[in-house]
This record gives sequence, C-alpha cells and structure tokens, in this order.
Amino acid sequence: MTDEERQEMEKRLYSSNDAAVWAEAFCELFDGYRIGVEGVEYLDRDRVDQGTMIGWFANAMETAAFFERQKRPYVSHDTGWSEHAS
Repeated sequence: MTDEERQEMEKRLYSSNDAAVWAEAFCELFDGYRIGVEGVEYLDRDRVDQGTMIGWFANAMETAAFFERQKRPYVSHDTGWSEHAS
C-alpha cells in the first residue's frame, strides 16, 4: 500500500462510524489471513471474512459508544431531573 492509499484509507475510516466501512478496509489489509491459534491447523472457515468483521466492528463501536454515554449526565426530558450516570 502506498502512502497516498494509506492516507486515503485513513480519511475514509476516521470520518466514518459505519462498521461495514471499517470491515471492508480491514479485509483489504488482511486479505488471505487466517484467524486462530498459532500451531493449530487452519480450516477455510478460519479465514477473515467481511461478514464476521462487520459484526466485530459494530459490536466494538457500540460498546465504545455505550461507555461514552455513561460519562455524560442523564437528563430526563419529562421532569428536567438530571444526574451523572454511574
């Protein structure tokens, strides 16, 4: 990958919170790689695939968003009551 291609990919990724975009880039970088434990025989199903990575990135992004929301104060729009989430 050239520096220009890497910069373009970084721009695309850092401006997106779409798990499919991240999964596509991951699969471009790791095409043909297999996941598993070193020393264990790999099967075709162990190859990195875009569907698995979409699920992985979506889960990671939602988990990060959940923890970020926990840092913000809670405001009830019905009563105006607020407190910091804990």
